Amino acid sequence: MTDPDLAKLAVTIHNERLKLLATFLNGIGISVFAVGGLAPVFSSLYNSGGPTLFLMLVSIVCF
Repeated sequence: MTDPDLAKLAVTIHNERLKLLATFLNGIGISVFAVGGLAPVFSSLYNSGGPTLFLMLVSIVCF
């Protein structure tokens, strides 16, 4: 392999690693939104106690 080929390969590897990191962080973000933002709201709507101020603050932060 020549030097330009190795440089191109290094850039390609770097780009793929960035894509994998972005996908990982996207998954974490979606799970935090679902577990911390949506689940408590729906849980409080179906319970007799109703939503509390603390629950709403946590949901807003996770949203």
